[in-house]
Amino acid sequence: ALTALIAERPCVTLKDMAVNGRDLMAEGIASGKALGETLNWLLGEVLNERLTNERDVLLRAARAHRAEADA
Repeated sequence: ALTALIAERPCVTLKDMAVNGRDLMAEGIASGKALGETLNWLLGEVLNERLTNERDVLLRAARAHRAEADA
């Protein structure tokens, strides 16, 4: 029941996201501009309901997004 309530809670800020900067750095995203841009992009995708606020989903999307941005 608690897990369902947490999952239903809307994500409206970076603090509400299932990932943070440390998670993205562990995935190889450098700190600084790229990290902030990626976090903000993820938040926008969650707010626009294109991504769910789930750790695995967000990490996969972040890796793909950075690969495109760095190409």
